[in-house]
Amino acid sequence: MRYKVVVAVIVILSLSNCLSGDEEEGLNQPKPPTSTVKEATDEEILKESGIGTSIEELSRFVLGNEVEIKKLIQELQKEEWEARENATKRLVSIGIPCLPYLEEENSSDVETRSRIRRIYEQILGSASTQVLRPYLAAVRLLGKSDDEKAVDTLLRVFNSRIHEVAVEAGNALFKFREQNSVALKIKSLKDEIERLKKEEKQPELGLAVEKLFSLTKDENLEPLRPKALLYVGQDENLVRELRKIPFNVTISEEIPEKLVKYCVVIVERYPACYQKTAEYLKNYIKKGGGVVLLSGTPSYFPYDAPNFTMRGHLDLSCIEEWFGAARYGNSGGEAFLAVTLPFGEDWAEGAKAAIMSGSSCAAIEEVSPKNTQIIAKWADGRVFAFTHRYGDGKVYYQSVVSEEHKVSIRLFLGGVRWAAAMKGYESELPKPENEPPTPKEGKEKEK
Repeated sequence: MRYKVVVAVIVILSLSNCLSGDEEEGLNQPKPPTSTVKEATDEEILKESGIGTSIEELSRFVLGNEVEIKKLIQELQKEEWEARENATKRLVSIGIPCLPYLEEENSSDVETRSRIRRIYEQILGSASTQVLRPYLAAVRLLGKSDDEKAVDTLLRVFNSRIHEVAVEAGNALFKFREQNSVALKIKSLKDEIERLKKEEKQPELGLAVEKLFSLTKDENLEPLRPKALLYVGQDENLVRELRKIPFNVTISEEIPEKLVKYCVVIVERYPACYQKTAEYLKNYIKKGGGVVLLSGTPSYFPYDAPNFTMRGHLDLSCIEEWFGAARYGNSGGEAFLAVTLPFGEDWAEGAKAAIMSGSSCAAIEEVSPKNTQIIAKWADGRVFAFTHRYGDGKVYYQSVVSEEHKVSIRLFLGGVRWAAAMKGYESELPKPENEPPTPKEGKEKEK
C-alpha cells in the first residue's frame, strides 16, 4: 500500500512538472521568424532612378546644371507671364540643386523676389524621404571616393539648408578631418575666391579672403582684404564693436571719392557730410556698395545744396533718391522695433530699442514710399531706424547707438552686416509693406 502511495506521488509530481514546463515553454515560445527584406544599396537606389554612379554623373546630379539653373532664374524676370511660369515649374522640378543659386539671387524686382521665395519654400517643403533617397545615396557614394572632384562637390553641399543632406556630406568628409581638413578648406576657399573675383561679388569675396587669411596669413591676400570705413570723433566704443565684424576697420576723417575697395561705409562724423561727398556715396551705393548713416549726419549734406531752405524741418530732398528719406527732425524718449526678427535678432515687434532723455535726438520725419523698410520708431511715430535700396546697393540709418543700450548696438551691427550683404542677414529682413506692385505683378494678377 505504501508503495502505491509513493508511486502516485511521483506520478503527480511528474505531471505537475510537465504541465508547468509546457506553460513555460508556451510563454517563452520564440516568435515566428519575420520575413526580412534586403535593403537596397546606394548603387541600386541610383540605378532605379536612372542615375549613373561615376564621379562626373554623381556630381552633376547633386549640383545640377549651373548654366541651366542660372538661365531659368533669369527667365523669372521676363515680361511674359507664361515664360515666368514655365521657369518656375522647371526650377521646382530640378529641386534641391537649385537652392544655393536661389539663395544668391537678389533681384530688385518685387514679383521676382516673391517667386524665388515661393520656389525656395516649395523645394524645401517637397524634400520628402522618397525625394531625398537618391540624392542622399549619391552623396554617400561620393564620400567613398578620394577623387578631388568628389571632395569639391561634398564641400559645396555641406552648407545645404536640408539637414539630412548636410549631415551625410559631413559624414562623408569626416574621414578627411585629421589629415586633410585644413588643406581642403584652403583649396575650397581659393577656388571660391577665384569665382567671386570673376563675378565681382565684393562682400562675399571679402568674407572668403578673411577666412583664407586666418588659415594661411598670406601677405599676398592683403590687397584683397575688405575694409569698412568709420567716420567717428572719439567714439572708441563703437570702433571696438565694429572690429567684432570680420572686416578690417579703417578710421578716416573724410569720405574719399574712390570707395570701391570697401564693403561698407559707416558715416558718423558730421563735417565729412556735404554735397560733394554725397555724390561719392550716391555713386558707390548705385554700383552695389553699402552705406550706414548715423545720428544727424543726413542733415549736414543739404547745407551747401542749391535752394536749400528750412521749413520747420530739414529738407532732405537733395539726397532722398539714394538715402531714402525726405525730411529730418528731432525726437527722443523711447524707441521701439517696428518689425519682428530684424537682421536675425530674436526680438519681437514692439521691443524697446533705446531710451534717450530729452527731445533733441536725431529722427526721420518722412521716408520714401519705395524700397524702404522702417525697422524702429520713436514713441511719437518718427523713424528711429530704416533700410533703403538704391541701384544695386543698400543704405541703413539709425538715430542713436548708445553704449548704455545694448539693443541699439546690436541693431546697429545688424544694419552694418545687412548693408555689407553678409549672408544670413538678407533673408531675415521683412518685405517692405509699402512697396507698390510692379507691372509684372499686376499682369500676373490679371491672368
